Amino acid sequence: MKKHLFLIFFIFISSTLLAQFFDATKNWRRFRHEVSLGAGISNYMGDLGGLDRKGVKVFLFDLEFSQFKQSFEGTHRYNISPKGALSQRFFYGNISGSDVLTAQPQRNNRNLSFQSKIFSYSISYEYHILRSRPGHIYNIKGAKGTASNPLGLYIFGGIGGFYFNPKADYNGTLVELRPLGTEGQGIPGNPPKYSLLPISAPTGIGAT
Repeated sequence: MKKHLFLIFFIFISSTLLAQFFDATKNWRRFRHEVSLGAGISNYMGDLGGLDRKGVKVFLFDLEFSQFKQSFEGTHRYNISPKGALSQRFFYGNISGSDVLTAQPQRNNRNLSFQSKIFSYSISYEYHILRSRPGHIYNIKGAKGTASNPLGLYIFGGIGGFYFNPKADYNGTLVELRPLGTEGQGIPGNPPKYSLLPISAPTGIGAT
C-alpha cells in the first residue's frame, strides 16, 4: 500500500457563539475572543479504491465519492492587535478506503481496506489583511461614517498534531494495522513503524 493523502474538505457552516464586528482602530479590544463551530466533510485519497483504472495525476479524479463522511471543527480566536490574532482549532473526522470500491483488477483482487478516526489540534498566528466591519448598509447621501465591509481576509501559519489509528475489518472485528507492519515497517532495512501522533504545520489563507 503506497503513501496516502488524507484529504479534509472543510466547509464552514459556521455558528458563531461569541463574535462581533469591531473597528480596527477603536473597538477591537472589546471583542478579543471569538468562538465558532463548523461542520464539513472529509475523505481519503490513495491507492485503495478510487477510479476503475490506475491512479491519475489529477488527484481529485481519483476520489471515492461514496466515502465522504461528516467532520466537525471548533475554533477559538484571540485578537491580540487590529491585524493579528492567535487561533486554536480542534478537528474531528473519519476517513476510509477499500479496494472493493474499484473495478481496477489489480487493486480489487488485492482487497485491502482501512478506516480511521482523526483528532487534530493546532495553534496558529493569523494576519488579517482585511477585517470585516459594520457600517452604512445603504448609500445615503450626506451620511457620515465608513461603509460596511462584510469580507474578512487573512493568512495564517502555525503548528499542531493529530491522532489517527488505521484499522481494518477482519471477520467483523476491527484490527489495528500499525502493529502488523502492513508495508514491512519495522523489518530490518525498512522504515520504522509510523507514528500515531504526527506533527502538522497548518498554513494557508482564509476568509470570514
